[in-house]
Amino acid sequence: MKILRFISLSLILALLCGCNTTDNAYIAKVNDEVIKVSEYKYYLEVVKFSIAATAGTSINDSAFWASTDINGKSVIEIAKETALDDAVKATIIAQQAKKEGISLHGNDVKLQIANAKKSELATYLKQNGVTDKGLTLALNKAYLRTKLFEKYKNENIISVTDENISNFYNDNYITVKHILFLTKDPSTGVVHRTDDEALILANDTISKLKNGENFDELAKTLSEDPGLATSLDGYTITDNGQMVAEFENAAFELQINEISTPVKTAYGYHILKREPLIPFEIFKQTNNVSDIANEILTEAEDELVKEWKSSTKIEKNESEYNKISIS
Repeated sequence: MKILRFISLSLILALLCGCNTTDNAYIAKVNDEVIKVSEYKYYLEVVKFSIAATAGTSINDSAFWASTDINGKSVIEIAKETALDDAVKATIIAQQAKKEGISLHGNDVKLQIANAKKSELATYLKQNGVTDKGLTLALNKAYLRTKLFEKYKNENIISVTDENISNFYNDNYITVKHILFLTKDPSTGVVHRTDDEALILANDTISKLKNGENFDELAKTLSEDPGLATSLDGYTITDNGQMVAEFENAAFELQINEISTPVKTAYGYHILKREPLIPFEIFKQTNNVSDIANEILTEAEDELVKEWKSSTKIEKNESEYNKISIS
């Protein structure tokens, strides 16, 4: 399953079930700096939202959290481990920022943090179990991260060019069309049909394709994709969690002009067809290539964090970690 790679304050978060810890409890140490449990809950909320969105389910779907396994590991453990990794990375970056002379002092910093804490998102977080201390710690590190990588961009330690963007697009993106038979409405969750009924429709469509019927014509008449009307040329995607994991994985396994077997996701059954990649000059006419620039910068940042992490002392507090529960 693809999980969003780093913390974004624009994400809409939801309720994390509490656990019996004090606000002084810590989940890990990074070079002897503790990551408080109250702060860890912030990162866990982000990961929970990401996993639920990628799986196409509600963040409050207790059955999903209780029963889902991914590659032999429970989704709960994946969420906890990913949140811990994100919290550790945020701390490593903050420590590096301080080494570079970036600080949390000054009226401009205090004003930015204060305004962030008054935001609708911050209010929502505090209403749903994230303490003011946890929010403050996370916001402080987010500020240090932003300032550090702004400094590195200004110094051309990390950079993006038009050629970088074009090359990244050609190396990492594919174009794919699909025919979807819904099992439930993606916005309301109302059931359309059973899995078995959707699979029968998908297999029947595969038979029609094998008998020479046109994929595009079948998509127009049969597909229940709500976005079909605005995506007649297909979806041009990269493997960053933009689409649900099963869809992405199947799409990237296809050769150009190859058609998949039925692919099951939380939405229903899909039949995918890999198309030749839309030329970059055409793609950028209707798409925001700043997203690709951000992908390139994120990869560069990840490489720096990986290097810093290799020389960082990290200790996990198993007793507090094991108290964290999700339901």
